[in-house]
Amino acid sequence: MKRNSGFILSLFDMFSLILKLNLKKKLILIYCFSTLLFLLIFIIGPSPTSGDTESNFSAGSILTHGKFDALRTPVYPFILAVFKLILSTNVAVKLGVIAFQYLLFCTSIYCFNTICAFFIKNKGISFFIVVCYACHPAILVWQKIIMTESLALSGVVFFLYFSIRFLDTKKLHYSLLINLFVFLLIMLRPGFVILIPIVVCFWLYFVFKRGKNNLIGLAGIGCVVFLTIGYSLIFQKQYGIFSMSTVSDINQYIMLRDAGLIETNNIKNTEFKKALSDSILKKKSDSEYFDEYVYFYSQYGLPASDILVHESIKKNFSKYLSYSFNRFASETTKSSVGFWDSFNRNKYNHYIKWICCPFVLLYFFLILYVYILFKYQFTFKSSLFIYSIAISSIIVLIVGASNSWGRLIVPTIPLLLIMLGQFLEVVELKMNTDNKNAST
Repeated sequence: MKRNSGFILSLFDMFSLILKLNLKKKLILIYCFSTLLFLLIFIIGPSPTSGDTESNFSAGSILTHGKFDALRTPVYPFILAVFKLILSTNVAVKLGVIAFQYLLFCTSIYCFNTICAFFIKNKGISFFIVVCYACHPAILVWQKIIMTESLALSGVVFFLYFSIRFLDTKKLHYSLLINLFVFLLIMLRPGFVILIPIVVCFWLYFVFKRGKNNLIGLAGIGCVVFLTIGYSLIFQKQYGIFSMSTVSDINQYIMLRDAGLIETNNIKNTEFKKALSDSILKKKSDSEYFDEYVYFYSQYGLPASDILVHESIKKNFSKYLSYSFNRFASETTKSSVGFWDSFNRNKYNHYIKWICCPFVLLYFFLILYVYILFKYQFTFKSSLFIYSIAISSIIVLIVGASNSWGRLIVPTIPLLLIMLGQFLEVVELKMNTDNKNAST
């Protein structure tokens, strides 16, 4: 017992000494530790190519011919296409993309430190949260994977950083950068469209409370809406439906197939109807349903496939709703924040899940946070801002994603960490108050 107590005290003393260092030295320590852990994950972690990697490379090739891909929005495919243009071999391209992702992530660590200092006044807790962001394996592993998660994670931090800098300085260029990153995030992953109504409320608040100078910010988010609609119109011209990608339809199709709720009666194309009828006789895996839908829209067009999905939901809405509740319970019990069970397998993958937060615990924390937010009102409006983004992202995930919740929630992790830091700060404050009351 004494040995353990001595070890804990020595760790506490070391932590206290680190906190006394200046910002530059603290960040150097964080960067060194983060890099060492990343190199370890790079060596023994999962393969960098997994899931959406191939389709993003394919979308990059389509983009170089002046067309949009049906499946992937253009930001990540464009980056992959640039690396393919610059570097000669596939291995070099993959290493280049991974290095680029990790360097962006390293930049985001500095920004995240600034964000934490804004939201969390206790320096010890703030430092701990930054270390979690920079060094947690469930975050670092995504810097190795050639999928959108890494850029989405860093992009959310940059978006938050520019929002905080605007709140501190009210400078015009930060308002422009906020809106720019909203657009880039949407073009990276369409699910980020949920940022638009939240940022509109953000700018409306400043217009009514701080004056007409903030109309530039509101006009900027208006441009984002205009450009997003413009992209969807170009997509419609190319593929026949007003959308940003087929991902939403694919997810709905996977769930409909799994539930046995595909409706074939309204399909006018007899060849399509026969192919679909033959296919739905056999139960398959989610990945096979994914490939199945891609095959159908490639063969028979997106408009017919889109109508199929929406008609199937409409005709079987109550059953689909019941299935969705069951799926919610199933995914909740087996999902953990940041962990993806579809990583290319190796013997170390399952260890990551041990240090990830289960979704059940996450829901409890999100409810508890509302109570703490209204009771203690720490940076209330700013905290409400990040909470609304986190909640909206999780709702979109629950409603729209058939599986892979642990992966899809990765960009929300920075928000959750900030909220965790605020929670720990309240706990620390309450403990100090209780100790003072006890001593008196």
